[in-house]
Amino acid sequence: MRAIQPILLLGVISIGCIGIACRYEIPNHCANHNGDLSCAERRAGLYCDICSTVDEGCTNERPAQSCQWTGVGQGELTGSTSAAEATSITGPGELDESSTSESDEPMIECLEHGECLDDRPICDDGRCITCTEGENGDAACRERDEVLSVCVDGRCVPCTGDVDSCGREPPTCQGDDECSSCTAHEQCGDAACNLFDKTCLPQDAVVHVGVGPGLFGSIDEAMVSLAPRVGGTIILHGGFHVESIKLTDGVVLAILAHDGERPVWIGPSDPSAPQLVVTNGTVIIDGLSIAGSIATEHAVQLDSTQAHVWIDRSRIVSNVGGGVLVREGAELMMRNCFVGDVDTYHGDDGSDDALRVEHAKVTIASSTVIAREQSDVRALQCEGEGHATITDSILLKRGTDDTPLALNGCVATFDHCASEQGVIGVYNVGSDWESWFTDLTIGDFTLTEAGADVFANLAEWNTGDPPIDILGTQRPNVDGTPDYVGAHVLDPEQRMLVHTGALQ
Repeated sequence: MRAIQPILLLGVISIGCIGIACRYEIPNHCANHNGDLSCAERRAGLYCDICSTVDEGCTNERPAQSCQWTGVGQGELTGSTSAAEATSITGPGELDESSTSESDEPMIECLEHGECLDDRPICDDGRCITCTEGENGDAACRERDEVLSVCVDGRCVPCTGDVDSCGREPPTCQGDDECSSCTAHEQCGDAACNLFDKTCLPQDAVVHVGVGPGLFGSIDEAMVSLAPRVGGTIILHGGFHVESIKLTDGVVLAILAHDGERPVWIGPSDPSAPQLVVTNGTVIIDGLSIAGSIATEHAVQLDSTQAHVWIDRSRIVSNVGGGVLVREGAELMMRNCFVGDVDTYHGDDGSDDALRVEHAKVTIASSTVIAREQSDVRALQCEGEGHATITDSILLKRGTDDTPLALNGCVATFDHCASEQGVIGVYNVGSDWESWFTDLTIGDFTLTEAGADVFANLAEWNTGDPPIDILGTQRPNVDGTPDYVGAHVLDPEQRMLVHTGALQ
C-alpha cells in the first residue's frame, strides 16, 4: 500500500513514497519559506498547513494543531530532520504526530486588515483580532473600511444608533447599524440637520436662548458661545426676541423653535436694522415667527453667492419693509411658510414686496405669500437673472390690483399653484378671496372653512414635498395625491367642528 508523506527534511517539504522508493521535493511549499506569512504574501490563504500539499500548503481554514506551521522555515534548521521525525500521513484520516523543531516566533495570520474575517476584523502585528482588543477600535475600523467605521462588540459596523457615531459623512444613524443622510432635524438628536448637504450639525454645539437658568439671553450671545467658524444649533424658546443679526463668517447656523413653542423674532427699533442679514454663511430656520420689524428693508436678506438660507414652517409677516430679499447669487429654500406684509398698523411706510428675487435662486414649496395693498408691491418680484421654482403655493395681492406676480427677465416655473393672476401652472382663483384667511391684518394666513373649500385639492403631493403643514398637520405622503395648496392644511376634525359651529 502506498502512502503519501509530506516530509520536513533540511527545511524542504518533499513527498516520500513507501513501497516504491521515490521522493519529490516541493520547494514552494509554504513551510519551506515563512509559513503563514508566505501564504499571506501570496494572497493564497491565512494559514500554512504542513500536512497538506494542496495550493502549496496555503489555506483559509485553520489547520489542526499538529499541522500548524511552528515558525521553522528554509534556512532556519540547525540540524537535519529525518522522515521518521516528521509529521506523516500514514493512512486516510490517520495522523502520526511526532516532534518537529519549534520556534518562539509568533504565527503570522495577516499583513493587512482586509485579510481578516468579520469576527476578527483587525490585523495587529500579524494577528487577526477583534476591534475591541486594540487601543482605539473605532480608529482601527475606519482604517480598515471607511463605511464600517464603528467598533461594536468586537466587529466593525457602520453605526450604533448614536447620531454622532456616523461622523459627518454619512451623517446620521437610522437604526440597524446603518448610516444615511438626514432629511429632518429629528434624525439628529439635539442638533439640527443641515438640509442643504444632509449632514447633522455637531452634537456638542447646541445652545438654548430664552428666559431661565442655563439659557442665553439673546441669539447674539448664543452665537458668540459657539466655536468660531463652526457654528451650531440654537434652540429658541417662546417669547419675544428683539435682535438684528448679521452672518458674515461662513458658519452653518440653525435657529429652531423649542418643541411646542412659537418664539417671535422682532427687529429692533431701528429703521435700518432688519432681523437677519446673511452675506456669507448657511442658516437653517424652523418654526419661528419673524415679525414686527419697523425697518424699511426686508426682514430677511440674503446678499451674496455665499449666502444660503433654508426656512421651514415659519411666519415672516407684518414687517414694514417686506418679507424676504434674495439677491447677488444667493440661495433660498422655503417650505410651509407664511410670507407677506399686509399689516395696516404700520401704515404705508414700507413699500417692498413680500418676496423679492434679484439675480438669485429661490425654491418655494407649499407656502402662502400675500402682498399688501399697494400699487408697486408684489407677492413675488423676480428680475434679472433670477430663477424661481414655485410649487403647491398660494400667491396673492390685496386690493383691486390683480397682479401679485412680476417676472422681469426672471426664469420662473410654477406647478400646482394658486393666484388671481393667470400664469402657466397656476390656478386662477379670482380676486374675492380675503375671507378665505383667518386675519390678514396680523399675518395669520391659516385657512377659514371657505378657504379650505377652495384650496383643498389644488396641489399634488409627491415624494420630496413637506410631510406636514405649518402647524404640524399631516399631508397625504402618497405620490400623486391631491393636497392643500399653500402652507396650511385645515385638519379634517377642525373642518367638521367649524362646519357644525362647535369651533368658533
